[in-house]
Amino acid sequence: MWNPRSNDRADVGAVVLAPGASRSKDLTVRAAVARSRANVERSRDLLWFTRSLTEVPRIKLIHGASGHDAIDAVEALIARAALCLKCIAVKTGHADAEIQIAVRVLIRTSAARLADICESCRSASPAYRVQTST
Repeated sequence: MWNPRSNDRADVGAVVLAPGASRSKDLTVRAAVARSRANVERSRDLLWFTRSLTEVPRIKLIHGASGHDAIDAVEALIARAALCLKCIAVKTGHADAEIQIAVRVLIRTSAARLADICESCRSASPAYRVQTST
């Protein structure tokens, strides 16, 4: 009989069978043990394969793309007040290039228009506000 505290792995296949068990149950258990061992071996192969894939250089994802978050932030700000590019950049925390692109997109889609003066810093630099429909 198999001892669970034993380190001997040779008698693992005979664990389930009692002395009077039938031959068909013996074959069923042996087949189940063989399938289990095959699954363990296959999982070892898969682990090796996935580890080998990590050594292959991967395509780097693009980080820092403006997306819609900068456009939404700019549109929300200039809906409240006319602001210049510098004030928009300071208030949103986005890069100047992202702010310029967002403002261009808003002007192109007729969501924003030029205003007379920045209401935040009162500079004469171009300011933008949301286009109001009349």
